[in-house]
Amino acid sequence: MAQLTHLFLPAGALLLFPNCAPETPLPPYFPPVVIVIDDRSGTIAQHGISRPDTTFYASIARDLQSNCPGAELAVVLCGNPQPEARSSIRFEADTNRLHLPGNDANHKERLAARLHNEALIRHWQHNTAAFSTLLDSLVIRYQPHEGNDVTFLDTALLRARQILDASVYAQRPKLLIVLSDGYNESPSGKRIPFVRTFVTEADAGQLDIILNAWENSDTSIFKGPIQVRRTESLPDALKELRAFIREHRAPRGSPAN
Repeated sequence: MAQLTHLFLPAGALLLFPNCAPETPLPPYFPPVVIVIDDRSGTIAQHGISRPDTTFYASIARDLQSNCPGAELAVVLCGNPQPEARSSIRFEADTNRLHLPGNDANHKERLAARLHNEALIRHWQHNTAAFSTLLDSLVIRYQPHEGNDVTFLDTALLRARQILDASVYAQRPKLLIVLSDGYNESPSGKRIPFVRTFVTEADAGQLDIILNAWENSDTSIFKGPIQVRRTESLPDALKELRAFIREHRAPRGSPAN
């Protein structure tokens, strides 16, 4: 007679006996980190390169919130920012998730899930709106410090590097998007070489880079054990970003690390 190995319970639960194969554990989930260097300096305006608006950033925040709980987005302003705009502007995706009741859920359970989801979505919308307001004030409406509109790209890259090197992000996948023509300038506005290389050995398998509308022939600062992709438009950059989000989205039921 065949050996009984499991039986189905009315609630849909599965009771396993000791000789059954163990349930496959969920893979570890590490929320991704996205950093955008947004160049607003004079050379960008002179070359007619499109700059993102708050809608662009809000769409990134929504994509991260929907797919990657606990993910972070940091926007670093490039140019010669006012002192109050020199720190990165952050958005952190909520770790709470929408409740998806099963097919066997009763009316009370479905109602509780709907109320929870409506409240959570309102909370997400509030956070995204607050992030957009801050971006509009400090990045979108960029005004150069003391009227000196030069491109301190080296400084913006250093700020991005400091974020990437934070110990809390050690195991998390990271994406750097550089929205810039790639020209670094001195305080007098003269184009100068980059001071330091950007990529480190620790970035291997951890960091991807997208250079959007980059015109400078010198990309040696990004040489290293990473993948660097080039895009020519904001929609193309957003397409690459969404591919990164799909690759690192949270498995259903997996807790954030």
